[in-house]
Amino acid sequence: SYLPTAFQRKMLQGAHIPIAILGGVGLWLLVEAHWSGKGQVFARLTVSVTLFLLSVTNVLFMLRDVGNYDANLGQTRLQRPYLNRGEMAALRWIETTTSPTSAIQPLPWVIAAGGRRGAYDESLACFAPSITGRHVYCGHWGETPDFGARLNDIAELVYATTSDNMRHVLLSKMRVDYLVYSQRASSDACAPFYLGASPPPPYLHRVYSNPDADVYRVDLPSQ
Repeated sequence: SYLPTAFQRKMLQGAHIPIAILGGVGLWLLVEAHWSGKGQVFARLTVSVTLFLLSVTNVLFMLRDVGNYDANLGQTRLQRPYLNRGEMAALRWIETTTSPTSAIQPLPWVIAAGGRRGAYDESLACFAPSITGRHVYCGHWGETPDFGARLNDIAELVYATTSDNMRHVLLSKMRVDYLVYSQRASSDACAPFYLGASPPPPYLHRVYSNPDADVYRVDLPSQ
């Protein structure tokens, strides 16, 4: 559990439960050893005060999560706890319509305005493998090798400044059969090239659409 890996904390997940139980039992045994008879009141009071003090951090974390979930934000701020109805419908369409061997890539929400440039929401890509049963090029950060580089690749597809040749190169590298796009409401200056304002390039064919998301089949000349 002390190895310097990205999953260090996950190696100990679950271990805190028996540790907490033993800590509670140990605390009671310690205070009980100092009081007997009428001293039981002081023992119970000591345990109660200790538990109250230890619960403060738990309450703070819970309040943080309540606020995040109310704003549909996860702890990492890269994923939303809840997908839009249309995003779920698009993933279900992929699950029931495409081949089980197909590879898909839901595209991240990006910003490229005011000196900022980058992906700020990759919820759809994170949930897609478990919902559709399909492979993705870039999904959850922990289960994706070279996550940062791959996230940059799929974000580059979305930027309006990306050349068509570069998109072709990126798609050839990613080897995906379908793209899913759901950044419909965007106030930044990076309208994606397949937003609908102009026809998509000839190697992208929109095969499914709803108010929240579009699914495009990738047909590169090399394929």
